[in-house]
Amino acid sequence: MHTYANTGWIEVIVGCMESGKTEELRRRVRRALIAGKRIAAFAYAPKDAEVAPFRVTTRDGRSLSAVPVSSTHEIRNAVREAIEVVAIDEIHFFEDDIVDLLHELADSGREVIVAGLDQDFRGRAFGPMGRLLAEAEVVDKLYAICAQCHGRASRTQKLVNGRPAAMGSPTVETDKTARYEPRCRACHMVPEES
Repeated sequence: MHTYANTGWIEVIVGCMESGKTEELRRRVRRALIAGKRIAAFAYAPKDAEVAPFRVTTRDGRSLSAVPVSSTHEIRNAVREAIEVVAIDEIHFFEDDIVDLLHELADSGREVIVAGLDQDFRGRAFGPMGRLLAEAEVVDKLYAICAQCHGRASRTQKLVNGRPAAMGSPTVETDKTARYEPRCRACHMVPEES
């Protein structure tokens, strides 16, 4: 965790699938809890989805759960005046207006720590990530192990029925036919047509 004298800032933890983004976010939230900071933690969850947002517990038993949210508006309404640290997981799923809210929170003196995929399965900036990566004070990119060659993975491969998804495929699948895995540049493929 980085510290700046009495000013807010934005930290972004990015990487491909299975690179440890949520684990690193939890670690930073745990450190803030140990430091006695007042924290609000959120995790993106589509409306009506059954998800288990992350939970952080310190060795001395203090605990914090992430509140599931599906919009920037929900976060804005949930952050109270006394909150010193705002943590958000799966930031890539939010609309572009999330970046404006993160700036508002940082400008009010809060530490803002977010985690998410930097790229979609095509290798392009995912949602608000391009702008967020350019405007944040701190960016940490994590890597996974490529599911094919076991090298350093920086991309997420989308597979539909076991085959690489085509360029025109939806960014996010709502059915169970798709799965995702980490891939390196050489092993990552996105065919023009399926």
